[in-house]
Formats: sequence, C-alpha cells, structure tokens
Amino acid sequence: MNRIEGAERKQIAEIINRVITPEAIITNLEMLQPPAPSGTVLHTRTPVIKKLLLESGVPPEQFTSRFLDTRSPAVLFNNNKPLLWFSAHSDQPTYLLPNTNEITFDIMPISAHRPKRINSSFPEFPAVVLRYKPKNNIYEVVSEGIIGTQADNNKPYYNASTKPKGGFHPGYDRIVYAPPFTFDERTGLVTGNIDNAAGIAASIAAIKALVEIARQNRMGIRDFKLGMIFPDEEEGLEHDPAYFARGARRIVHRATAKNLLPEIIVNVDGHDTLEDNPPGKAAVYGAYVSDGKGPIVPPDIYAVFDRLLKELTKYGVITEKTEFVGKVSRSDDAGFMEVHDQIMPVGYLVRDPHHNKGLATANIEGLINTAMALAWITTEIKNNFYIKYD
Repeated sequence: MNRIEGAERKQIAEIINRVITPEAIITNLEMLQPPAPSGTVLHTRTPVIKKLLLESGVPPEQFTSRFLDTRSPAVLFNNNKPLLWFSAHSDQPTYLLPNTNEITFDIMPISAHRPKRINSSFPEFPAVVLRYKPKNNIYEVVSEGIIGTQADNNKPYYNASTKPKGGFHPGYDRIVYAPPFTFDERTGLVTGNIDNAAGIAASIAAIKALVEIARQNRMGIRDFKLGMIFPDEEEGLEHDPAYFARGARRIVHRATAKNLLPEIIVNVDGHDTLEDNPPGKAAVYGAYVSDGKGPIVPPDIYAVFDRLLKELTKYGVITEKTEFVGKVSRSDDAGFMEVHDQIMPVGYLVRDPHHNKGLATANIEGLINTAMALAWITTEIKNNFYIKYD
C-alpha cells in the first residue's frame, strides 16, 4: 500500500463520494433481496455476490465461491497474508420445519426469534419456504405464507397460504422472512431483507470505490492488503454460543492453520437502535459486543479506529460510537474471537432486524457512511496500525 501514501486525500475523497451513492447501495440491496437461508448461500446468495463484485471491477481470479474450502464466498485483494479482513455474513434468519402436510404448524428457529407484542398480540410477517431441487441443483420457493408467534408460549409458527404437493420436508425445506423491499426517499429508510444484505451491499460499494482508487493511482488492486469474506451460517441458537457463527468458525480455524489469519478483523453488521428510534445516518463502531458476551476491543486497537473514524468527518463521513445510539449484538465476531483478539465492530444502525415488532429497517445514509468508512479504513491503516494524517 506504500504507493498510495503520496496520493492526495482530496482525490481519494472525490472518488469515494462519487462512487458510493444511494443509487449504488439501493441497486446492491435490491439484488440481494432473494431468500438466502443459513446453509444455502453457496447456491442462493453467492452467485449474486459474485456478479456484483465482478461488475465492480474485481478480477475474477480474486473471487472464490468456497473460501478455504468452506461454503462461504470471499474476495482477496492480495494472496499473501492480509492486514485486514472485512466480514459481512451472507445468510438470513432461518427456521426449520417438521415433516407435515398441514397448513399451519410450529417451526424451529436457528436464529434469534424475539418478537415484541403490539398491544395484545404479536405481529405476523411475510415468509416463504425455499426448497432444494436435486435434479436441477437449485433452490425454489415452494410456499408462501407468514411467520407468527403463539401468544401462550412465544414460539414461532408458519401459516401457509400456498403449499407444495406432498407437503413439507425438513431435509429439503427452509423457512425465511420475505418482506417487501421499500425505500422512502423522504426519510431515507429502507425495509426488506436487511440482515445482513445491508452489510454486504455496503461492503461491495466500498470495494467498488477501492477498485477506482487503485485504477486512478496506477496501483494494482492487490496493493490493498485486504480480504472481504461473506460467511454463511452466522445465524444460530442465540442462547448457545457453540452453535452461533458456525461458518465464521470454520473459516478462522482453517485460516489459522494456513497462516492466513489477518492482523485485524472488522465485522460489518447491523447495530440495534436504542428502543424504537429510527435508524440513524451514522456509520457506527463499538468497544464491546453483546454486553461483553462477545469480543471486547483492546483499547490500543480501539484508539486507532476511534481516531480514524473521528477524522473522517472532514471528508463528510458521519460516524458515531454505538454505545451512545444503540447496541452491538453478537455476529460472526462470536466465532472469530476463538482464535483472534483484534476484532472491531463497524456497521450501520438497524431496527427490528429479526422482525421484532416491525419490518427490518435501515437508513440509506447509514449504509453509505458505512461503505465510505470501510473504504477509508482500507486506504488509511498501514502496517502496525500506524495512521498518518495531514
């Protein structure tokens, strides 16, 4: 990355501000709306991620659909040991179902199921059943319906408005939320399949800016010591850490064995807004995760990011400390911390990511600022985390 040190930051800011736009984020988000249950990403979301990355200028040989022989995609800017990893999980909240021919039945979450009552009842949300078709090696929607919650025991159920001939099959079927995608230009709020399509959308927008920065500075994209990974199977049993972030665990253990573990991992995901506040416009970063049940950032590492992210205000990037505006829930960082002690959560504010009492919602400005922050982090952080400022 030494060749970028002489580049004017004004030029870098111009590129980042020109490339990372609401239109770019919305395009990415819309492409990422189709269902991607845990364990299916290789066939569902990976082709979309690959298409978006290649369209952003990433050389095909730097993309892999099965990073370290896992079922998770990644893009590596440098084949050597990277300085940074950005990680945005690629699966969405998922439910398992019984072998049944009924229309309404109990389902089992392999994600957080935490609905909140509205007045005297729980809300219901649009959902689909996605089925693997071995003959064609594809997934297809075979049922549409709703996910609801039983009032007497808080357990989830599925109520089908359409069902496949022969009923449902637990081995081939997965149930996921399928909310409508909306964007309110007045408020800047986007709703839909947000967790963690929003993190992926911001990450890919950041990559596009980095590709352009490299091109204009006559660099190779490999000069960025960066890897960006999109682990499957982040969703799991929230009360049992051993079954949470399973895809990330496989990746970090295999990376450790091959001496490919980066010096620092930035986990890109939604940070819950406090109470019922609408998601704000800032990119947010936290000192600890899930009230200390996840990673706790070492103060010397936090100081580097705190200084850098504060400095970004001079380039029009809005940043905020999560502890003032929200809460960082466990994500893939719960798996990374098994072998890594330098994990930094950087993300966007989100409301109702698991359809707590309304549709999952983020702020388009929050996603723009997150993407910009990721691009600046990549261009500014040097070896040993030394940051040079004008």
